[in-house]
Amino acid sequence: MKYPACTPGEFSLCRILDNNNVTLKHLYSPMSRGALLFALLWAVVFSSCNSKDETTDEQEYITTQSVAITGFSLQPDVRVMANLDSVFFSIDLEHGVVFNADSLPKGTNITKLVPKISYPSSVTSAVIEMKGGTHREDGTVNYYANANDTIDFTAHVTLTLGTENKAVTKTYVLKVNVHKEDPDVMYWDNLASMNLPSRLDSPKAQKSVEFGSGVLSLIEESDGSFTVATTTDIFAGDWQKNELKPAFTPELNTLTSTPSGTLYILSDAGELMTSANGLSWQKADTGWSGLIGMYGDTLLGIRGSGTGRTMICWPSGNLDGISLPDDFPASGYSAPVSFANRWTTSPTIVVFGGDNLASGYSPSWAFDGSQWVDIADSPLPALEGLTVVDYYSYLNSASSGLLKEFEAYLAFGGRDRDGNVNNTVYVTYDHGVNWQRAQDYMQLPANILAGYRADAISLGTLMQSNLSNRWKAADGKRHLDFSIEGDVISWDCPYIFLFGGYDASMELDSEVRSGVLKRLTFVPLF
Repeated sequence: MKYPACTPGEFSLCRILDNNNVTLKHLYSPMSRGALLFALLWAVVFSSCNSKDETTDEQEYITTQSVAITGFSLQPDVRVMANLDSVFFSIDLEHGVVFNADSLPKGTNITKLVPKISYPSSVTSAVIEMKGGTHREDGTVNYYANANDTIDFTAHVTLTLGTENKAVTKTYVLKVNVHKEDPDVMYWDNLASMNLPSRLDSPKAQKSVEFGSGVLSLIEESDGSFTVATTTDIFAGDWQKNELKPAFTPELNTLTSTPSGTLYILSDAGELMTSANGLSWQKADTGWSGLIGMYGDTLLGIRGSGTGRTMICWPSGNLDGISLPDDFPASGYSAPVSFANRWTTSPTIVVFGGDNLASGYSPSWAFDGSQWVDIADSPLPALEGLTVVDYYSYLNSASSGLLKEFEAYLAFGGRDRDGNVNNTVYVTYDHGVNWQRAQDYMQLPANILAGYRADAISLGTLMQSNLSNRWKAADGKRHLDFSIEGDVISWDCPYIFLFGGYDASMELDSEVRSGVLKRLTFVPLF
């Protein structure tokens, strides 16, 4: 389990706080626009040995406020980055630190920035000092007299405010944080890859599905036997492996699981088999020629072949007998992905690609509970055996230039009509209506091939970091939920796991790869 380091600037709320008073500024950071603000719970505890009276406390508070920073931002400079003046900063009066909540992109030049600092009229001296910078190794700026001088924020930068005759002074550390690594890289950890959980070397085939809180893999071994492997903690690599001796011949690619933990698979004789653990199977139905996947709690399949095929379901119900379009693929389509939004009156699932390669493109077949429709306007190229996973992506807003979080489907692997394996990652932000090549940072490294009929499962791992402050979060909307208990923030970071997949020679890749968008491993902004 990984626990990323917590660095200053993990809050998107601009705040000003000292020992006895807190002022909240209603500001939104680029990474948390539309989020709820967070209330500070600050308890002032007076010990029995405290001999200061109320008048003394008030005098000290007034003195502190006389040299308080009341606002901090950066002057706009498009040569550095767009909307530089929209980067917000937290002001911690108690500890004397000013820092930006969301670190600037990796490589941002912060050697010549002009800060905009506000403070009370009681301040008559404001001096900025720099030590150890890359542009200005050392330097002093009289900010009170020259507020437009540039500051090298690669240095250790301090600001000292003083009242008349320097009767009261206070020194602050000014930080402009920059990401040390690119947050928008899809990181595939080669060192953390693991072998498929087979009992024997060189497995022939596999199918892996999300099962409960973990993963279940059904593997055909090199000697023709089968293995059922399960784990509740894939990050630890702990698998329980058992040999399976089925009384039927399973069609591995049809293995499907339900959210409640029921498993389904088809036999080569068209029997629908069901199991609660993958080891003991019972026949539930017959006459299935294909299996599509889950629609809510209902399993969808295909009856018949060629034209005139109909949909069949288990448990049987009003979805039985719905006609399938003539060009609906017989096989090779992806596992369904479900979605619901304000334009859908009922839950919808979508499958992608398939064996209809003569069409020259891969349809996006959507089912809303009544009919199947190809919703693709800008479709994928013609591919079968695609792997599609629901994930996240970040794009710059055209209006503000700020990053916005999107739900995205990523499509990996598959093969074309000539048997060539696709190694381009595609993305859609509208549930499969329009597909495009994913950004470079989402592409697979050259040494990783998603392959044909790979399985992709998105699983979360608990990450934690210590905030060391007294902020308490109110409920807010984020794709990545988080919780705070005391000084510890916890969040579920989603990793993509790629299982198996075949190369152009139909050799099974025996490794399991894991990847994550680097940004999602950082402490959540809120």
